[in-house]
Amino acid sequence: MLHRKGVFALLLMILISLTVAAPILSKDKEKNPKPGTGQSSGQTNSAPAAPVEAQAPAVEPQLGCQKNNPGRLDCSSLEVTGFCEGTTAVFVIINTGEPGNGDMRAPTQYRLIVDGAVVQTGGIQLLGGTTMEIRYTGGTVTLEADQQVGHPGNSRPRLTLTCGVPAPTSTPTSEPPTPTSEPPTPTPTTEPPTPTEEVTPTEEVTPNSDLWLDGYCSDFGTQIFTITDYGPDMTSPVPYMVSDTAGNVIEMGEVMLLSGESMYLQYWDQPGTLYLLVDGHLLISATCGSVTEEPTPTEDVTPTSEPPTPTPEPPTPTPTEVVPPTSTPVPDTQLGCQKNNPGRLDCSSLEVSGYCEGTTAVFVIRNTGEAGNGDMRAPTQYRLIVDGALVETGSVQLSGTATTEVRYSGTGTVTLEADQQVGHPGGSQPQATLNCGS
Repeated sequence: MLHRKGVFALLLMILISLTVAAPILSKDKEKNPKPGTGQSSGQTNSAPAAPVEAQAPAVEPQLGCQKNNPGRLDCSSLEVTGFCEGTTAVFVIINTGEPGNGDMRAPTQYRLIVDGAVVQTGGIQLLGGTTMEIRYTGGTVTLEADQQVGHPGNSRPRLTLTCGVPAPTSTPTSEPPTPTSEPPTPTPTTEPPTPTEEVTPTEEVTPNSDLWLDGYCSDFGTQIFTITDYGPDMTSPVPYMVSDTAGNVIEMGEVMLLSGESMYLQYWDQPGTLYLLVDGHLLISATCGSVTEEPTPTEDVTPTSEPPTPTPEPPTPTPTEVVPPTSTPVPDTQLGCQKNNPGRLDCSSLEVSGYCEGTTAVFVIRNTGEAGNGDMRAPTQYRLIVDGALVETGSVQLSGTATTEVRYSGTGTVTLEADQQVGHPGGSQPQATLNCGS
């Protein structure tokens, strides 16, 4: 009996100890899970985040003009043209670059210059194929524009306009005395006979070695004269006068140009022949209108009554010679650049760049016009100038996008300048200067 009580008490103690140990063991299991079970207290497993790949910065596509000239910021190319609206000079700045590639990525500057002083500046930032206008009223004024960064050559498009005779007298207060001294120039009214006698000498465009003159009739029926200084900077002004065949003075003024600078004179509603005299010498003439239009003035009423008017048509071969150049381009196909500027002979546009090959200066003349429309239909001229002296001339006639090289070996600083095609807008004259050592 005693033995049974002892066994019973032992079993009871074992049961109590198991009851107490069970919760402790369960807590240990929660704190220390078995490996590989994937269980943990207070946290959940999640896949690590994939690393984010850095995106490379977008690279702007290379423009076509940057292949041979990576320093160019864009493919824009500015030109300057203009006209007179009464006594107001209207300058038109044209970006001849194509839309897109030719859009200006950064602005450049233009300047209005009167009597050698800058009177106005502004910014230029045009899309390809677009234009902007700058207006100025009063006297002789020059607009010059800066090309874009990296533009080849040293071209700086510029144009000089003199709009109306009264304007110069109102701008400079010192010029009124000069008109008072110029009224005695009715003596030039006796000079028109000399112009008529010197019609053949008008072909001799360079009686003055420093000045080069040109005169022609535009497709608008306006006479246009160009005066260009190919010598050093002029230190004093020289007078000029424009008159008609009857001796009537159309305009008088003075010209004073920097080296390489051009001055343009344009006259509207003046049918017939106008003469430009510089410093008392007849240099050039420009004729607008056909021969049949010249007898129509009231002076030649009798020819209108003459039935044999066909007989005066023998002189009309001369106008027929003038008409083809203006008419031949039109029937073929009008070029894109001629829509806003019908006076252009073609859509060429020359640029000049250069480099030294040892002691040899190598100039590259490039026609930036597109193939076809930009092909040069007639040659223009280039000039090599060494230390201010003309040493070589030659002709330029390139297809669109084509180039030609001109080389010079010798000492001194050499400049090559090229003439744009007939009717090319603005007064740009591409040029580059090199000094390739002795």
